[in-house]
Amino acid sequence: MGLHSRLAEKEHEKRVLERDLADCEETYEFISRKREILETDIYNPDKVYDMTASGEWRGKLERDAEEYRNESCSMIGAILRDASRLLSNLQMAMERIRELIRECEEEIEELEEEIRARERSVE
Repeated sequence: MGLHSRLAEKEHEKRVLERDLADCEETYEFISRKREILETDIYNPDKVYDMTASGEWRGKLERDAEEYRNESCSMIGAILRDASRLLSNLQMAMERIRELIRECEEEIEELEEEIRARERSVE
């Protein structure tokens, strides 16, 4: 494979990685915003909501409502933990993609320098 075709291949690889990185960043921002909304608008208010009336339980409906609230908070908590794990994994993937982009850029520079050197030696 010639230098020019290797250079074109590396430039293509870099563009693909940059698109992948942009997709990851967009996904990260979307999930991060949704997670924040879920936590601030639903999870935290639900978790602190008091189902009691004047500190006393009024009956079965209140107990059922409290159980439902506890289950909801538990499920939402699990979703928030999963979202945090996903965001962490996305951050690691984005860092790896950035590293691959840097490697491509270095290889592109080396190939361009080798092409220039060969062109100078032909002159």
